[in-house]
Amino acid sequence: MTHLPKPLVTVAGRPEAPGLTIPQAYAVLIAGGFCLGLAPVVVKAMPLSADVSAFYRVALAAPLFLVLTVLAGPGAPPATARQGMCASGPPVWLYLLAAALFAADLLAMHMAIRLTNASIATLFTNCAPFFVGMFGLLGLSDRPGRNFWWSLPVALTGTLLLVGVSAFAGGGNVAGDAIALLAGFLYGAYLVTVRRLKLAGGSTFLIMAVVTAGSAVCLAPLLLWQEQILPPDGRTVALLLLLVLAGQVAGQGLVTVALKTLPVTSGSIVLLIQPVVAAPLAFIFLGETLTLVQIIGIALVLGSIRLATRPPQAHSG
Repeated sequence: MTHLPKPLVTVAGRPEAPGLTIPQAYAVLIAGGFCLGLAPVVVKAMPLSADVSAFYRVALAAPLFLVLTVLAGPGAPPATARQGMCASGPPVWLYLLAAALFAADLLAMHMAIRLTNASIATLFTNCAPFFVGMFGLLGLSDRPGRNFWWSLPVALTGTLLLVGVSAFAGGGNVAGDAIALLAGFLYGAYLVTVRRLKLAGGSTFLIMAVVTAGSAVCLAPLLLWQEQILPPDGRTVALLLLLVLAGQVAGQGLVTVALKTLPVTSGSIVLLIQPVVAAPLAFIFLGETLTLVQIIGIALVLGSIRLATRPPQAHSG
């Protein structure tokens, strides 16, 4: 499939390179998903509560994104108003909605990771493709294409194999699984919101600066009920830095970049790479179960990603 080059835009009065091609955007998204897959293992390895680790994750990332926003300069305004957005750029309420959704998703995900098996929590929180598809059918996002419907059953089958074995192995927790599923819904809504921000001309760094700073403000009051707020040792500090730099700055930043080019439906399928990364890491570092059936589930998830990223077939005549 041939991809037409995108027109040049300007940033701070200078020419900017054309946008990503579809294959490049998928590569960026996979890299972001790999970084995000590290986060659940890091979160569970830390002696901090879900509220505290979630707060540090965004509070420490916010200054980095603010600096990057200033260095990058103003982004190019959208050429036209799309999907009901203003031609001058995304409305403020959309930025605030993204921040609130991400804060809620992050808190739910970190709670689920602490309550249940890390691979299970990662898998349920990445049920976002199902919810994204529903949003698309309701007209709230990109309408799912044929590749999405082919890949979704394969992805769900793989996730069921991964989750089912771990749950019966004794590492599961019903409340944790339910919270993780809620996180999947919230993350799906967040991805749809970020996609709309990107289509309306929002810059990656500005979006992430607002999301991280706004999430930190939302999560800060929860620290009042925590006994352990400061990292107790150097190991925890190192894990926090890994969580911030890999799980937040690199992971979410790359996902945001890719969502300007990719439909959020197929993009959400690709992000199922996260449990594929988290499961073997949890097996190695946390001693969590990883059986032959789970390996088959991982293979199915990878196969679903291949289906989702396959370019549409050209029709002759």
